[in-house]
Amino acid sequence: MIKRTLLHYGFLIPALLFLIHQLLQRVLGIALPFADAYLDPFCMGALAPYLLITERTYLFGEGKLLWLDLSLLYVTLVAVSEIIFPFLSDRFYTDWWDALAILLGIIWYRITAGKFIDHTGT
Repeated sequence: MIKRTLLHYGFLIPALLFLIHQLLQRVLGIALPFADAYLDPFCMGALAPYLLITERTYLFGEGKLLWLDLSLLYVTLVAVSEIIFPFLSDRFYTDWWDALAILLGIIWYRITAGKFIDHTGT
């Protein structure tokens, strides 16, 4: 299950987008303003649920995420990235559009996850 989760296209596409974007931005110095602003939060929202499932499968032998899990994950990611990090460092700043990008990433997960999510909400 762990290997299958991390090889799922719903994980691989955002992971590759993130890596390509970092290569373009940091190594080659190519600026893509919209991607520079919102691709990383989107990828964080898309990758975090798959990583959480992998952790749960490895530690507990079960890899389901309920709607409550996704909601709490969203709140945690937004709180850390948009409230805590900007409070701790001047290198970070609050951009509430990032919260929308994170939400879109979690929606990407929800659409692509298929059997990796418990659709019943129980």
